[in-house]
Amino acid sequence: MGFTQNRRTGKSHQPETGSPAYLNLAKYAAVVAILLINIWLLTDKFIPEEKAPLYTKIEVPKGQRIFMTLQDGTEAWLSPRSVIKIPNEFSKDERSVELMVKDFSR
Repeated sequence: MGFTQNRRTGKSHQPETGSPAYLNLAKYAAVVAILLINIWLLTDKFIPEEKAPLYTKIEVPKGQRIFMTLQDGTEAWLSPRSVIKIPNEFSKDERSVELMVKDFSR
């Protein structure tokens, strides 16, 4: 590759070394990469993850009883030394609680 001279002006110039097709391909690849990164960042931010449910645990002391009304309107008496574990939010399909009662045998 050498220099060529323009016949009218007499100025010389060096031929282009980069291929226009290669440059266009690189531009398109950069745009696609930026779009994919933006899509990944947006979906990671706006798609909710499954959260572990939070619970409230109530322990009834020895010698006491507790009357309580749950979030869904259910009423319950808890006996002494019992423990109830209630989800902070009930799901639409299921309303379950855990109840543990101490053994009364001597």
